[in-house]
Amino acid sequence: MVREQIEESRPVRRSAWISVTALHGLLLAATVWVLAFNLWGSLGPSYADVVRVPWNSPVASVQVVPGPGLGDRVAAVQADPAQQADQERHGGTGLNLFPWSDDSATGTTDAFTGRPPVEWGFADPRMTLWGPRGIDQASLAAPVFAWGVLALVVLWLLWRLVGSVATDDVFTRANVRRVALIGVLVAAGGSVLQLGEFWLDAGIVARSAANGILQATFSFSLMPLWVGFVFLTLAEVFRQGVLLRDDVAGLV
Repeated sequence: MVREQIEESRPVRRSAWISVTALHGLLLAATVWVLAFNLWGSLGPSYADVVRVPWNSPVASVQVVPGPGLGDRVAAVQADPAQQADQERHGGTGLNLFPWSDDSATGTTDAFTGRPPVEWGFADPRMTLWGPRGIDQASLAAPVFAWGVLALVVLWLLWRLVGSVATDDVFTRANVRRVALIGVLVAAGGSVLQLGEFWLDAGIVARSAANGILQATFSFSLMPLWVGFVFLTLAEVFRQGVLLRDDVAGLV
């Protein structure tokens, strides 16, 4: 009888081992992706610019919408003789709202304000930043790095959770805490990071030549809250499983 039970349990254990190995492989691949494109990528040329990355990195940019001063800047550019001459050279097409000025002492700056240069088109939802420095670099890199750290912590908790499947000890108080912590991190961390990213983007726009002309776009996704809610619900399921297991153990 005991031998038959052992033989029947072997396929189940083998299937669990295969599932755990496959899930660990997916989590490992996700970890490598986060390390390469979030943590390391945040230090690359488009963000902090302290390391070089072997892949093409996006040009630094911020999502924006027109601000209250856009009309005044359009009028100023249209009245500028240099811009009129530039339009004539290009057949009268296009309007460069943020012309650059090159000076040996200050370098490339915005021709109207002397602030760091930017590029933006009327149909473009993003404002391009050329050569951000100092606090602007940190403001661009911080959200990318923070999202990466949050993702790594969640992946580590999932790794520990998946590992418990192989030991046939899933419904434990440790797993209840892990699932609940994942839910809190995703819901609260994801929401705070979205608000923080908007605050940093608004600061970048305010320090650039687009101050008062463009505004950082505010967008807030409810997805982190929904995902966090799912994990917190799952944590309650795990907690009930632990209580049920304790009750059965007490009866035995």
